[in-house]
Amino acid sequence: MAWAEKFEARLSKSTVKAGETFQLSFTLTGKGKSFAPPSLRNFNVLMGPNESYQREWINGNFSSKMSYSYFLQASKEGSYEIGPASIKVNGKTLTTDPIVVKVVKGNKRNPATASNPQNKKSGAPQNKQSQDQSLQDQINANLFIKLFVDKKNAFVGEQIVATYKLYINAQVVDNRYKDLPVFNGFYAKDVEIPKGSEITTENINGKRFQVATLKRVVLFPQHAGELEIPELSMDMVVRVNERRRARTMFEQFMGTHRNVNASIRSNTEKITVEALPRQGQPADFGGAVGKYNISLEVDKESLSVNDALNLSVTISGKGNLDLITDPGIEFPGDFEAYDPELKSNIDVSPGGVSGKKTFEYVLIPRYAGNYSLEPISLSYFNPETGKYERTSTMPINLNVEKAAGGTPEAQAFAAPRKEDVQVLGKDIRFIQTGDPGLKDSADSFFGSPAFIALSVTPFAGMGLAVFLLSFFRVRQADVKGTRKRNAKGTAKRRLAKARKLLDADNEVFFDEIYRALNGYLADRFSLPQAELSRERITEVLTENNASETIITELKRCLEDCEMVRFAPGAVRGKSEALESAERVISELENELA
Repeated sequence: MAWAEKFEARLSKSTVKAGETFQLSFTLTGKGKSFAPPSLRNFNVLMGPNESYQREWINGNFSSKMSYSYFLQASKEGSYEIGPASIKVNGKTLTTDPIVVKVVKGNKRNPATASNPQNKKSGAPQNKQSQDQSLQDQINANLFIKLFVDKKNAFVGEQIVATYKLYINAQVVDNRYKDLPVFNGFYAKDVEIPKGSEITTENINGKRFQVATLKRVVLFPQHAGELEIPELSMDMVVRVNERRRARTMFEQFMGTHRNVNASIRSNTEKITVEALPRQGQPADFGGAVGKYNISLEVDKESLSVNDALNLSVTISGKGNLDLITDPGIEFPGDFEAYDPELKSNIDVSPGGVSGKKTFEYVLIPRYAGNYSLEPISLSYFNPETGKYERTSTMPINLNVEKAAGGTPEAQAFAAPRKEDVQVLGKDIRFIQTGDPGLKDSADSFFGSPAFIALSVTPFAGMGLAVFLLSFFRVRQADVKGTRKRNAKGTAKRRLAKARKLLDADNEVFFDEIYRALNGYLADRFSLPQAELSRERITEVLTENNASETIITELKRCLEDCEMVRFAPGAVRGKSEALESAERVISELENELA
């Protein structure tokens, strides 16, 4: 509380000419709600209220400001009082002081300037500045950008749709983007906007505007707290008419005008992001936020030993699909399973991200028998209900028969686990030739070293079996330990896939790098994907004594993966980025060992 709240009303000019545009703004030092404007019935409201919020640190002191601005047009001569506006701050109501606007007749000369040439000369720059300000106000009232969001409160991982729209009631000669927004703290997916497909017309306070959608993006907040969706700014060249006598026949026919440079920028929006609840969070929750279904399909339910079986697991729905990974199925031990192939069909639309991801497995049974594939489930957080939910598949029964070509004399029997095949029905043995290996009857096997070794072997084998069984059960139950042990190998496989994508589009390549780094960190430190914010990563690595150099290089890699969506020219080359990611994982393994 180094500063107190102040709520003030200001005018861009206190004396205006009839028909002239001016700006009225209400500024609050601090943060409030329930803004109530005064009556503006004596003026034409061209635009407003436009809300903006600013924060800044100066010499270690934090300050914030909220402002509400209007563009007004004076219509009649006279003196008019604008009453107080009010706003609520920390349970109390603040009001502004009334202010007076004097409206004079248009094109009225200043008597002091007319009577004194020196005053006229010194007043020229002020008149020019006043004219330029009036022209800028007129442009701002007829050309502006607005940012819209579909929600201002969300959970970590919940999708937010942000849309930037350009409003035009002027003749634009040229335009270009000045600053493209960088969405720090969000995972962003751009919505494709077909050229010219989203130009509409809106009527605002009696003025007709053409409205063009400049940019639409789906954002997934990566950590809790207050996040800001930044502004988008553009440099424009606007053609304005001039009130001067035409000097040529062309000007008499076409009118007089000039081109004016103008810089316009949108508002920003604050998003309050709530952390996912700890209470009720399933042990297998992997960061999926949205609404999902899971299904399981096989191309056959009866097959022979060594035949290939195609099994597909499909996760469909709406939410952060890009962050959902392989469900990690455990198949019966008598099946040989290969790593799944991923097929994605994800749509990024004005309604958000939706679609499906299919993981296709190839299984080969090595022994005959009847097998049951247990249900596969996915836990996710549903932001609509504010609860964790689960979707599961149905179990599938498989009948594996012996391979074709077997004979009744040689039948294979298999228990639920691998065992030796027993061969029956052969009652004739071939005569053995050569040394029969006869021994003296006086030699006794009982008490011999071989007898002792064979007697001890069953007990030693039973002890070893109990030890191995306990070891593997503990290891299988230790999910976090398994993820940690496999973290490096999984990341290397993903980076190997990225290397194959060196010739692909930048976005596809850097997405694979991003998944490799995020997946490694999540597995290495047993963290949900939804909690992998920059701050959390830095905190965890610092706690585990990682060097500042490797933390900085890791941040650079992640920034490249995010920046490539908005400013491809600002990131490193693909080969350099891939080598950097490989080096980060290798050095982290060495430092954290």
